[in-house]
Amino acid sequence: MLDGIHFQVSQARDPNGKSLRQLLEAQLAYERMQATGHLLFWALVPVGTLVWIASMRPGFLPPWLVHLGEAGWVGVLVCLATTTAKARRCGARARRFAAESRSPDSFPGSK
Repeated sequence: MLDGIHFQVSQARDPNGKSLRQLLEAQLAYERMQATGHLLFWALVPVGTLVWIASMRPGFLPPWLVHLGEAGWVGVLVCLATTTAKARRCGARARRFAAESRSPDSFPGSK
């Protein structure tokens, strides 16, 4: 997990700002995926409560509500898994851009 990115902006290293832009876009995508993941995690609470009630007291809830809860449970879990995978990929991309911006090979004329 990225706790923060520390870098120095230098016109010599990144004259047109492309590397900085890529780094910030990757960080922003990572933060969006993390926020979506947290939201989906908390969406599991009411849906999970519905499924739990239906399993503990069969016949207490109408069948259509039980099916809706089960479908919602599966849907939220699939979305959460997808979001987690995307967040990991975005985090890896942000770390890669941060590492590239700190490497000495990124100076113009150093190759």
